[in-house]
Amino acid sequence: PPLNIWRLPPLRYLGYINELGETLKPHLTPKTQPIYPASYLAATAYVITDSYTHANIESESKGSSWSVHFMDGFTWQIFASVLIPGLIINRTVAGVTGMGLRRGW
Repeated sequence: PPLNIWRLPPLRYLGYINELGETLKPHLTPKTQPIYPASYLAATAYVITDSYTHANIESESKGSSWSVHFMDGFTWQIFASVLIPGLIINRTVAGVTGMGLRRGW
């Protein structure tokens, strides 16, 4: 099958850019605060683009349903690249930040 360039570094790392946004969130000023939602927008755009490319490659090579391959790729990527890592980092940063505030860091 043809190569999916979205699965290769450095493009692959765009799927995890929201984690950078989560990490920086406590340090953002009102002026730089748009970085946070922009990181989720970029990661979601990556997931959609990768899923679209994956669906094109798989449906052409296997002669099967494009929408099934798109939803398969999208569901996996949105959970594995955006939602689960973002939630884990969000809760970790919140816990560490809260701990630091209580200890006067």
